[in-house]
Amino acid sequence: MELANFWDPNYLLWLVPLPPLISFTLIVLVVGSNKLLSHLVALGSVLLSWLLAWGLFFHAAGVVGQGNVADFGAVAFGSSIDWMNLGTRDPFQMGVLMDPLTAVMLFMVPLAIVMIFVYSVGYMNAYPPDDPHQTRHTRFFCVFEPVRGGHAHPGGGG
Repeated sequence: MELANFWDPNYLLWLVPLPPLISFTLIVLVVGSNKLLSHLVALGSVLLSWLLAWGLFFHAAGVVGQGNVADFGAVAFGSSIDWMNLGTRDPFQMGVLMDPLTAVMLFMVPLAIVMIFVYSVGYMNAYPPDDPHQTRHTRFFCVFEPVRGGHAHPGGGG
């Protein structure tokens, strides 16, 4: 049995939205109302998604791997899974696809999300330190970050 290559871009596309979702779970279950720790966990997850997305962009641009920068967009890559079988001949599939437009979006959207998060943390520091809205804001930010980033890598690969 052959092990999967987790550095394959087809797998990495699925991993981009996961760190913020995992950080949301950590903040809710473990961190609680610790403002500093919740900000650090959330920022770390957003930065990890940003690095994954930029790695995928550079792979699509031909900077990483066997490609050539002149071949940008020549090959779209992605993967899909059978998500729900409705009894028809074709099951409902969920997938990710990396094409030139998606690559450009994966370059810009995570960068904008990191900048928005850093700005919002600075903005929330104007409130009193014991304000419970700060950790709530961080939790909701971690939930909605994959939604904002999800527009950058729509399904349909495979």
